[in-house]
Amino acid sequence: MRRDIDMLASRHYDLLVIGGGIQGACVAREASEAGLSVALIDRQDFGAATSHNSFKLIHAGFRYLQHADIKRIRQFAAETRRWLRTAPGFIRPLPFVLPTYGHGTRGREALYVALKVYSLLTYDRNSGLSNDARLPSGKMLSRAKLLDCVPGLSTDGLRGAVVWYDGQLQDADRILVQMIRRAVDCGADAANYLEAIRLRKTSNVVEGVDAVDRISGRELVIRSKMSIVCCGPWSISFLGKSKLDISRGLAPSLVKGINVVVRGRRFDFGLGVASRHKSDALLGASKRMYLVTPWHDCSVIGTTHETYRDHPSDFSITIGDVSTFLDEVNEAYPELELSMDEVVYCYGGLTPGNDRGDSARLRSRISAIVDHRRTDGVEGLMTVVGVKWTTAQDLARRAIKHALRYFPDARNPRTQPALFEDGDYSRYLAASSSDGLTAWVTQAANEEMAINLSDALLRRTNLIARGELLETDVDLATDAMARVHGWSADEVRRQRAQFRNELEEHLSYLAPLVPSPEFGRHTSTGRAERAEER
Repeated sequence: MRRDIDMLASRHYDLLVIGGGIQGACVAREASEAGLSVALIDRQDFGAATSHNSFKLIHAGFRYLQHADIKRIRQFAAETRRWLRTAPGFIRPLPFVLPTYGHGTRGREALYVALKVYSLLTYDRNSGLSNDARLPSGKMLSRAKLLDCVPGLSTDGLRGAVVWYDGQLQDADRILVQMIRRAVDCGADAANYLEAIRLRKTSNVVEGVDAVDRISGRELVIRSKMSIVCCGPWSISFLGKSKLDISRGLAPSLVKGINVVVRGRRFDFGLGVASRHKSDALLGASKRMYLVTPWHDCSVIGTTHETYRDHPSDFSITIGDVSTFLDEVNEAYPELELSMDEVVYCYGGLTPGNDRGDSARLRSRISAIVDHRRTDGVEGLMTVVGVKWTTAQDLARRAIKHALRYFPDARNPRTQPALFEDGDYSRYLAASSSDGLTAWVTQAANEEMAINLSDALLRRTNLIARGELLETDVDLATDAMARVHGWSADEVRRQRAQFRNELEEHLSYLAPLVPSPEFGRHTSTGRAERAEER
């Protein structure tokens, strides 16, 4: 997978995908496997925005019972099955425990019935899956068993717990890059740091984009018969730059979500705790639920939701945001005793809002496929906006099925092979660990368009998000990137400074061999010992 700007400027593509997050990656793969000539571009690194900042869950549909949404339960169960088959090892089944209180819709009896209904609705959820990828049936826990597993819960009205299973992304960035690699293997051309400035339009026909290479500053034209905008929260602003009022069908508001990674596994299962805020459920849950999930040797806690009114490029996470969030989670379950000192990584993103002004139902749950020929009389242009990682492949299939109406000679998409082979996850963990970091970063630079130090360390491996990257690792990665890209001493200094800035955006700290005020307050004894052995 090589970055070839000359190629992109010289060809005339069937389809140009603008935006290389998980949705654009899935669209590019689907279109390539249907036989279309495809170009995929992103103004940043692939998946650097919202897709990097997901909560790392694939939702199997149980929680949509509280919305009485049978169609979505079936859809999400099917898509979870598809992901477990597509990325074996990189997505694993994870149990979730939700305490039950009283005898109402959040009570033990009602949730027992919900489990039975869910089991009937998702009878085929494990079809074709290997034993280690199958989602077990849910169950009920007694009050005593729950308190053994989760000490310190409020016991007033506590009657036990319900247990269900979702899928968990072990490394979302790796899955996304592999999705793009599969599209390239099928003939697509892809480039990160290539920004679409505006749509090129003759009369009412879009014919591609004017673009600029953010690495060299070179301006170029990318020509295509059809363009699909997959820019997520930037979709409306990008369309507006082209002086086209074609935002109908898109959610006009955005919601800011924040997740926090803290040191140490609190549980071996996900725990749902009720906050003081209202949820968007129609049935049962009057309070928003936060989840505490184990991830590698850490815990991921999320997700906050609040209306966002600024430009997407101004998105940021402040220490105040995180501190307030931790206070809310501690109030819901004081036994956690979370503090800022335990935080190793913060991340968040923007998702479509419902624009109803209803604080209890901020988020849109509906993905959008907009054919601007139908809505605005503009030929050769579609916009696709997803709201969940879970449904990205399904949304891409539906989008390309629609787009193929304009390409009568194209074949229907083939049955898609898995992105990974069995055992790839274990090999990935071994190769991308500290001991194999030099080889892994070299591969990322040569074969996966890791242009900057941040690409290599933030998105081609997840050591930082796990709080395990050491100072010596940064040195090794910098040397490897410098060799591949021929960086001068000045460029090395610039890259390291840029990398530090990105760490600060995630309120993240390196795990140094010797604690220092400059690089943060956290230590990693086990990693330090392994580094000394090297």
